[in-house]
Amino acid sequence: MMETFPEMRIKYTRNIKNINAMNHIPQDADVLFTGLNPTRQALRDGALFSHDRSFWNLLERAGFYAGTGNIPAAEMYPLLVAGKLDEHLKIGLADLLPHIDEQHAANVRVEPEFVHAYVQEAARKKVKRIGLMGDKVASAFAKAYPQLTYNSIQDKNNCMGKIMVGNHAIIFFSLPFPNNNSIPNKEAYYTILKNNN
Repeated sequence: MMETFPEMRIKYTRNIKNINAMNHIPQDADVLFTGLNPTRQALRDGALFSHDRSFWNLLERAGFYAGTGNIPAAEMYPLLVAGKLDEHLKIGLADLLPHIDEQHAANVRVEPEFVHAYVQEAARKKVKRIGLMGDKVASAFAKAYPQLTYNSIQDKNNCMGKIMVGNHAIIFFSLPFPNNNSIPNKEAYYTILKNNN
């Protein structure tokens, strides 16, 4: 888990003993899904994407796992952390800014230092692919790493490129956020990420 963050002038989460505990970045992860910051519901539950099944249903349609449709959203994150969703892929789920308590993405400013710290942590854990969920997250990574190509969250060629950290390569993909946008067939973007080795 990341241990230090640059200072920001934004409200921070309060009364959370270990905010980074919600970031699940397993060693040698095949895929790490990356959001911007946790919702208040996720903070209350101590689990990302616990408020509804949009994210989990999207992963199921993209072929990451099968047969979980009857499991409540709040129970999916613990299954992911326990490695019980897919025996063939090691999947992680984290927020770029897990310490920010702001529910409107437009009010969140992402400094390049946060992106660099996140990439360093992912490289330390030997993550292979990172899916950047939403325009704000993909744009922040492209700004921090100009070698990444990013045009639009709707770009069908969603492979943004590769970053080398020492001798470790991480491949990045832009992904539409699971809920609250009108992009059709979102699972196609997630399937590209899943199938890229």
